This record gives sequence, C-alpha cells and structure tokens, in this order.
Amino acid sequence: MNFNEFLEKEALSFKDKVIFNKEVLFQDENQSQHLLSLQKYLEKTVTKTRVDAGKEKLKIWENQLKKIQKDWGVPPEVIIAIWGIETNFGEILGGYRVVDSLATLAFGAREKKRRVFFKSELLALEAIKNEKGIEVESLMGSWAGAFGHTQFMPTTYLKFSAPFESKNVPNIWNKENPLDAFSSAACYLKNVGWAEEGFILKKVNKPKNINYLKTGINLTREKGFAAPLGHSGPHFKFGKNASAIFHYNRSELYVFSVWVFSSALENNLQ
Repeated sequence: MNFNEFLEKEALSFKDKVIFNKEVLFQDENQSQHLLSLQKYLEKTVTKTRVDAGKEKLKIWENQLKKIQKDWGVPPEVIIAIWGIETNFGEILGGYRVVDSLATLAFGAREKKRRVFFKSELLALEAIKNEKGIEVESLMGSWAGAFGHTQFMPTTYLKFSAPFESKNVPNIWNKENPLDAFSSAACYLKNVGWAEEGFILKKVNKPKNINYLKTGINLTREKGFAAPLGHSGPHFKFGKNASAIFHYNRSELYVFSVWVFSSALENNLQ
C-alpha cells in the first residue's frame, strides 16, 4: 500500500491534500531530549531570559489567569511555565503542517505502536475538520503534530479544549490571543488529576533503605521519590500534580522543568 492508497482507505478527507514529509520521520527517529541529562535539559528549557519573559507575561495576563485559576484550579505560574516551555510564549508555534506530520507518521513510523497512535491522531484531526468546521490543512505545528500555544494533539483538543469565555470553537492557535490555549491547558490538567491543594515536587531528606534500582521515577502513580542527580544528590517526593503534568508530556525531564520554571515564577508573585 502506498501513501495515497493509505489516505484513501484511512482518511479520505485528506486525499490529494497531504504531502509525505521525510523530515518528520527523521525527527521521530532522532529525538534529542532522550539523550539529555536533567541539568542539560533545564539549561535548555528554563533559561533566565525565559523566566524573565514569563514574569512579564504573568503581569500582562494576570486578571485572565486568575479567572482561569478560579474555573479550573490551576495556578497562573504553571500555565505560563507550560506556555514558555512549549512554544516560547507563542513565538514558536511550529513549522510543519499538522496534517502532513500526522499522515506521514501514521503511514511511515518505524514502530507499529507509533503508527497506530498517529493514525488515531490523524482521524481526530479529520473529526476537527468535519465536526468543528476548522480548516485544519492550514494548521502549523510541531513535527509530531501538536499545535497551538500549548501544543495539543488532536485527540487532546477534541476532549479538553475549553474557550476562555465565548461559546465559539476554542482557538488555541490564535497568534495574538492565547487565552483559549490557557483555558484549555488548565481544563486538561484538571481532568487528568490536578489537585488545587496538591503539589508537583517537594525536596525531601534522603529516605532510609531506598532501593535505587527499583525506585526510579514513576510519575504514573501518586507516591514516590526521585533522585535525578544520583544517590548523593537532592531527593524529591512527587505528588498528584506531577502525574497530571506527566500526562501532558510524558517526560520526567518535562515535569522537572515545569516545576522549576513555575517555582521561579511563583517566587516572583510572593
């Protein structure tokens, strides 16, 4: 089965409208973040310039973020941290056509489970087109098909997108107005377990009799410890909100970066 035959069978709406993008396959097979240590990842994602910009964004959107916190229970500094890490506050929304990326990966990803995953995302994008009336062929995003200020995949958009105030279809990719993206990110976190009185990570004393080989980092459960810099480094306890962020982006490094970034912004608010 060639690419066009695949589209005709699985996503007819996109037949003759999609380009197979080999660069997307290259990116999928060479994901650099998996090669980075925590320290290097934080140096890349939580820079002083980005934190300073985040503080300014908090001031600009203060009133709207307070409303979102009231609606969903997610504090402003967490939303701004995610926004900064995902798209540098909306400056980098992505340079790939979302439909090209998803179709390419659904057809050509090396692993079957990846092809199945991206096929479901391609079908969700087709649903956004047909049910929401959105011209998805013009949507730009990441090589993996995430789009908008806070980088939602199509299935996430269908389930959790939430307009800031209007009843219109949420526009999380509006370059000039990120409020629907803020609201949608908060809605998503709330629905995957964010607890208003909870915490992401807490620095703790080194637990006694800890088995480092068995413990590791497991953010899919609420209780646990992490020692990302080794047994002689700092130890952390992670809570329910770490699990919620892990749902957002299934990377332990990402969870730590959101925590470090949001903590720096929270200190600015106090």
